Amino acid sequence: DPKISATCSITVIEYVEVTSVTLYYNGAPAQNMTIHPGDVVEFEAVVGPENATNKEVEWIRNQTQCATAAFNGNRCTVTAVGYASGQLNLKAKSLDNGKGSQQLIITVTPISLTSLGLNLTKTSAKVGDKIQLVPIYTPENVSKKSVTFKSSDASVASVDSSTGLVSCLKAGEVTITATWTDGST
Repeated sequence: DPKISATCSITVIEYVEVTSVTLYYNGAPAQNMTIHPGDVVEFEAVVGPENATNKEVEWIRNQTQCATAAFNGNRCTVTAVGYASGQLNLKAKSLDNGKGSQQLIITVTPISLTSLGLNLTKTSAKVGDKIQLVPIYTPENVSKKSVTFKSSDASVASVDSSTGLVSCLKAGEVTITATWTDGST
């Protein structure tokens, strides 16, 4: 009577442990950096040696209001948000043995306003005219672009406090002031 059997072919490979994790930004080894609200930076965790068996990493970050971090495998996208200053501590750690890891400190610093101007500094208009005032921020990439407009005499010319649209109501002189939200004019 014939023998009934089954076989299993096994390939035994050498397990290569992870010895390092290096974070890369724009193709070069990453270093601690400063970014500004709205900036987006991407990092890649590269596991060494190249022939390591398990190249997966765990991403670890602190909770912060100044930046978000989105993880996709060995990649991380950091976005600076809001107007708050702060730090994001970001770490990529090998899932193989925990020996390989790298940590970065990403500092978020808002860009402060150095001066505020208006598209018009002096003009004349007729009763019934409308004039649109537009704030001019220096630097242009200031983190917080928000002003409040106010008329020195709303009976002569009123202004929409948020849009800067001036309505000329009667003859006279008036000054419209734009104030940045932190109180600077």
